[in-house]
Amino acid sequence: MLAFSVDASESLPSTHDEADDEPIHGHDVHFLTRLSRVQARQADYALRLYRDPELVRCLLAESGARGTRDRVALALAEGADAPHVIVAANGAFVTCLGAGMSLGSVPTMSHANVHAVVERVADHRGRMRAYRERSKHEHALIERILTAGDTMSREDMHAISAFAPTSTATFLDTTSATFVAALGLQSALVRRARYRRHDRAAIAQHWRTVWGLGHLAMLVGSDGRALFDRLPSPLRGDLSELVAHPAASQLVTSLSLRGLWASGRIGKAMLEGWRAELPTVTTGPRMVEILFGATLVGARHRDLAREAIALIGTRFDGPIDGFADLVRADITKAFNAPDHDARWRTLGALQVIADGARMPKRSPFRYDDVERVPASLAYARAAQLSGDSPTNAFAHTLLALPWLARAEMLDFYLPEAYLRDANLHRYAAARGDVLAERARGRYLRQQPVRRTAPKLGRNEPCACGSGTKSKRCCG
Repeated sequence: MLAFSVDASESLPSTHDEADDEPIHGHDVHFLTRLSRVQARQADYALRLYRDPELVRCLLAESGARGTRDRVALALAEGADAPHVIVAANGAFVTCLGAGMSLGSVPTMSHANVHAVVERVADHRGRMRAYRERSKHEHALIERILTAGDTMSREDMHAISAFAPTSTATFLDTTSATFVAALGLQSALVRRARYRRHDRAAIAQHWRTVWGLGHLAMLVGSDGRALFDRLPSPLRGDLSELVAHPAASQLVTSLSLRGLWASGRIGKAMLEGWRAELPTVTTGPRMVEILFGATLVGARHRDLAREAIALIGTRFDGPIDGFADLVRADITKAFNAPDHDARWRTLGALQVIADGARMPKRSPFRYDDVERVPASLAYARAAQLSGDSPTNAFAHTLLALPWLARAEMLDFYLPEAYLRDANLHRYAAARGDVLAERARGRYLRQQPVRRTAPKLGRNEPCACGSGTKSKRCCG
């Protein structure tokens, strides 16, 4: 909770456009005349609240008075004798009480709580303005998510996140449709004997599509545990399948990290879905995804730690249970080994140095020593790793677990200036090739062995050269 005191050198942060500074509730003469009871800066604070009915509605909702007959006293400064403004549940300003004046039985909202709401509203409005500056049409929101690929900048994601609280259902629907589209693109690509020039567009589209799954997972997960309360009942049971799995199932380090981070943020709803699914889990990747996800839920939500530990200890049916024991041991080591987080940061710092070699000489992102690379930049670059094999993706995720337990959404994204200087757009096609080749390799390994020679009849000479009929020899 942020503390904020109003004195002669401070004023309320602006949370709305100056053009909207006209009072909405009319001239509440009693309130306005009582402003003389407080200092000038405190009066300015009160007037800014008075001129911002949307902010006042948020304050009332936070206090629990909205929709009742109650009045609420909003503190204009810290301290037991702080001045207050009295606001009715309908948003009307009643009066202003000076320092030390009695509040009677009116419930109060501390200045720290008032300022926390002010900060949240100001941040939300700032993100909305940032998005409006970048896009004038609503359809561009989803289009940007699905076409940016791994060159989505921190500034872009910050602007798009303004819509996360009100667009959760849209993001979930888009995730489902995008997952199906990604599977369709992959199915068409893996059947190629070899890739030709005209396949480049499909490979690039596949790469952007699967990255869209990662961005969508983060936007859905950014709302945390509040997401579960707002979702319609039919969607709640499928949350574990809708949020993390589409991204994590790609077996790409960067996408797995995003899906698992979203799982950890959401918390209890994910545990419930995994608990119901455990009896049917038969594949190693899905088992690893659940164990990693449950670990992050327990690390982020202390009140769910006991449930998460119980889920991690659940035995699996079949041969994957032995593999699960190895994964559990690796998870324990990841959180107990002090060098895991440092190794993850170093991995990202080395990538930053490698990118710097391609940057202009005047770029501020050129470094020659891993210790000089800022931690925020190193972690964000590590979160962009593709991993050239599922084994590397597993190892990278283990290294990243302690960081995932504390990271925020924007920590995963690089600044726009960095992406521009590193020219990462140019190398997106090559990264898409790696993903497509890996998918094709899995497809070829799954294909049945096909006969290359014609089948011999039972009465034909045996292929071993004995001269005996096949049915009486090797056949």
